[in-house]
This record gives sequence, C-alpha cells and structure tokens, in this order.
Amino acid sequence: MFFCCLICLTSFILLSPAFFISLESFKDLSFAQFWELPNLIQIIVIVTIYHIIKEIYERINEKCLDDEVVLITGAGSGIGRLTAIELAKSGCRLALWDLSTENVNKVAGEIKDLYRKIEVRAYTVDVTNRQKVYDVGRQVIKDFKQVDILINNAGIVSGKKILENNDTLMEKTMQVNTVSHFWTIKVVLPGMLERNHGHVVTIASMAGIVGSAGLVDYCASKYGAVGIADSLRMELRCLKSTGVFSTCICPFYIKTGMFEGVTSSNRACPILEPHYVAERIVKGIKRNSVKVLIPRFCYVPQFLYSIAPAWFCDRLMDKVNKSMDTFQQTRNHEKIA
Repeated sequence: MFFCCLICLTSFILLSPAFFISLESFKDLSFAQFWELPNLIQIIVIVTIYHIIKEIYERINEKCLDDEVVLITGAGSGIGRLTAIELAKSGCRLALWDLSTENVNKVAGEIKDLYRKIEVRAYTVDVTNRQKVYDVGRQVIKDFKQVDILINNAGIVSGKKILENNDTLMEKTMQVNTVSHFWTIKVVLPGMLERNHGHVVTIASMAGIVGSAGLVDYCASKYGAVGIADSLRMELRCLKSTGVFSTCICPFYIKTGMFEGVTSSNRACPILEPHYVAERIVKGIKRNSVKVLIPRFCYVPQFLYSIAPAWFCDRLMDKVNKSMDTFQQTRNHEKIA
C-alpha cells in the first residue's frame, strides 16, 4: 500500500550522508543494534516487512467467488462490463443493471457466449429512481434467492467547472454517483446481515480522495461515495457482522471513454487501462480489501496531504488541475445510469 512512499523515503535516507549506512553494516546488524538505528529507518523497515507479510497472507487467503451472486450497477459498458466479465471468469452468477436495455442485454449475451455455464440476467434500472431500485432489487433476490456481492459502479461526469455547469446535471451527478448507493445497499444488506455473508463494493475515484479543478460536482459525489463505504464499514463493525465487508475502489482516470480527451503528464500515474482496473477490483473483492487506490502511486498524494502543508500539495496538483481542460463529453447523460 505504501510502497511508493517507502521507496521515496528510502531513497532520501540512503542518499543522505547523515543517515548513510553501508550494506556491510546491515549484513552484520544484530537485533539489538537495529534498535540503535535512526527512528525513521526503523519505521521504514518495520512497515516494509509488515506490507510484505500482508501481501503474502492476502494472496494465500483470497476467498473463492465461485457461485457467488453479484449485482453490478452500470454494467452496460466500461468498467462495469469488464468487471462483470472478470467475475464470470471467477464463477460468479451475475445480475447486471443498466439504464440502457440494449447495452445491458448485449453484455449479458457476451458473457453467456464466453461462459455458457454462468447464470446471467439483465435488468433495466434507473438507479436514481428509488422505488425502481427497491422493486428490481427485490426481483433480483427472488430470481437468485440472494445477493452476495453488491458493486455500486454506476456513474456519470459533467466535466464542467462549477460556474459553467448546469444545475440539473450537478444534481443528477450526486443522485447517480452517491445517493443511489443508499437505495441499493438498503435492498440487499438485510439479507447479507441475516446470513452473515456479503460484500458491498463502492466504485469511487481518486477524485473522492483529492479534489481537482473542473470536477467540483464529480469530486463531491465521489467524496460522498468514499464516505458511504467508510461509514458502512464502521456500522458493520458495530453490528459485529464479521462476514460482511465493505470495499472502496478509487482509480485514477480510466480509458473507457468517460473521461475522453483527459491527459496525464505524470508517468507514475498514467491514464489507466480498463482491463487492469477490472482485475484490481476483483482482486480487492477476493482479499476483502478496505480501500484500493489505483495505481499504487496514488497512495503518495494521499500520504502527502496528511503530513505536508496544503499549499505545497496544491502546487504539486497544478498539472492535474489542468487535466480536464481537454476533456470531451462523449456520453448522453439521459442514457447513463
């Protein structure tokens, strides 16, 4: 998780004369002598060892998703579609939701062709319609008997600065990206709690971790989504529901067409390949991860904002703040859910 931060800090220390320690010194270092090293080096070594052990442990203990019933919103295109295909590969039964009947039926047919033994059903749902979400949610439970994994993936972006944006579109961004999560969670969570088995996955964004110019409404909606995921995790903890998990996925820009024209000048944080993101999402589910930032370099700005002055971090964000200047809207928001 913090590998990028550790690399930066380690490089600084090893290149600093004040903290330089030769490899020979490390080779002959005893346990008692380790505690005489500078505190920063001790912290880096301990945290690095912790994350290596954690990675090994999580890899060994990944849960099997075979025959799990997964409900995915916004499954008719982009990350929703690719995540559905990845989950089908893992043996999941799928309930696909989208506002576009044509798109969601096409994805369902695609999955049936690839994995003939996988049960897939397509549903036309406007996730901003609370009663529709409740009604179709109950129908999914009737069709599949239960929902084991909920993936709140549906999302839209206006891509306009706040003073140039349409009021109705900003409200719709909040309804699709945030408020709809309330309704989907409420319809499937009772069954998960009853069985003490389930998983709620929130597809948020790095825009829900660090703000960016040209995305005020989108960032607000994704900060809200992150808050829902975090608070839900706390509620599950209070309920002592040890078998129900909450995972929050926060990717950078993805090449799905949703952020067409957006650029990234940072080689360590490029525009992401959709297949890679879908794989990371499924891996996060299998490992019951709390929060997954994609790519891993994204843990750096999150870490910096927690320890460095805001003016310093804001200056580092200047190039990111220009990334939406070349944005091209390719979606008809009347057709997105």
